[in-house]
Amino acid sequence: MKKILSLLLLSSLILVSANTSVVSAKKSVKVQEFEDSLDLSKEEKERLMNLGFTEEQIKYMTEDEYEHLKGQKGKVIETETIYLQLEPGKKPKKVSEDEALKGVKEYKEKKEKEKKEKEKKGKKSKGEVSAKVITSDTEETSWMKVKLYVTQREDEVGERTGSYKFKYDWEWLVEPNFELTDAIAITHPEFIDNIVGSEYNSYRAVYSAAGTRKSVTFTSRSADKKNSNGMAFKVDLITSYNSFDVYEHEGYMYYDGELNNWNYSSATAYGHYTHVEGDILGMTLNLVNGNLSVSGVLKTTEMTDVGVNFKTHD
Repeated sequence: MKKILSLLLLSSLILVSANTSVVSAKKSVKVQEFEDSLDLSKEEKERLMNLGFTEEQIKYMTEDEYEHLKGQKGKVIETETIYLQLEPGKKPKKVSEDEALKGVKEYKEKKEKEKKEKEKKGKKSKGEVSAKVITSDTEETSWMKVKLYVTQREDEVGERTGSYKFKYDWEWLVEPNFELTDAIAITHPEFIDNIVGSEYNSYRAVYSAAGTRKSVTFTSRSADKKNSNGMAFKVDLITSYNSFDVYEHEGYMYYDGELNNWNYSSATAYGHYTHVEGDILGMTLNLVNGNLSVSGVLKTTEMTDVGVNFKTHD
């Protein structure tokens, strides 16, 4: 069942303004409610795209993240994208892009038709919740898009280095049936060292306020789990912001790694997403190469992993 934010949590979110940091002992979270916050040159946008960022991600990038990436250069050397169909009680099914987009289109048309029928009947009672919430979780199908990038870092003069940026993108193409705290991760072999402080996590949700589309972005610069095989973050999928329903969820994580053993001429990196569908008792994350395991929750769905093989040197 979808979680409902408490009045206390909602109140705290409302008080957070754009560019205000909420600092805990573990991480710093920033919230912004505006688009195009950065005035970047064409060259700077191209630099970020060469690091594996999309135009959409650059559009919503916070100043904090831009500073985190300032001066970094690189070139994407490998990517892999997959689309997933999620049906209740079944393992995620890998589908083609055409299948996914067709399913999403039919889903949205169905929801819009149901909404218009309810409005036409005018039977919505005072205590009734929105159509999105009253729909049975057991009857819904969801779709996801996930993508993994491996970018080879370059030095100031554009020469290749032994460092890499690993980036994992995820996007719910329709509203997920459960909005709890999910987990995302990237893993790699132990002959690649994580670069401390390079990690970053960005989660963006969209809502409509007074007929205007707005977005809220939460970022974190401290991984919830890191070891010799990779890094992982927890992602708290919100159900509402400033009392408005949230209807889109997407995000990404990344960090840098450096080859520590030149005897290996190739490596494989993996991107992972675990969707939580039951109460959280005390989530614990564990990482090994090629796997993210989540414990301390009643029920989860592990999305199909995406992996890429890349050359570390000739």
